[in-house]
Amino acid sequence: MEPVSLIISALVTGAAETIGGNAFNSLKDLIKRKFADKSKAEIILARDEKQPEVWEESLRAELVKVGADQDEEILKKAKELLELVKHQEVAGTNKINIGRDAKGVIADTIHGNITQGDIS
Repeated sequence: MEPVSLIISALVTGAAETIGGNAFNSLKDLIKRKFADKSKAEIILARDEKQPEVWEESLRAELVKVGADQDEEILKKAKELLELVKHQEVAGTNKINIGRDAKGVIADTIHGNITQGDIS
């Protein structure tokens, strides 16, 4: 993946996922520093988070213009964010807690460990 596409992908993924919070904010902060004193670029970054399909090309151009696609720290953070999201998706962090009065569980598919019994 080309560097600017890596950054865009990480921003779009980070904005859509709640699991990459700190990594997403760290990446955004690094990019904001690159965009310092470039209000148009800062506006595009903020709008891209809400409507990436509309602002992606403008953001891509601004990232290249300021050299973010050549910034090793930004690229490292983008990779870390994508890896974090990937690991969370694979690990499956969803848990279902069932109270004492439950009579059963209905599910299409269950993956992972199932623990029964009193865990109090």
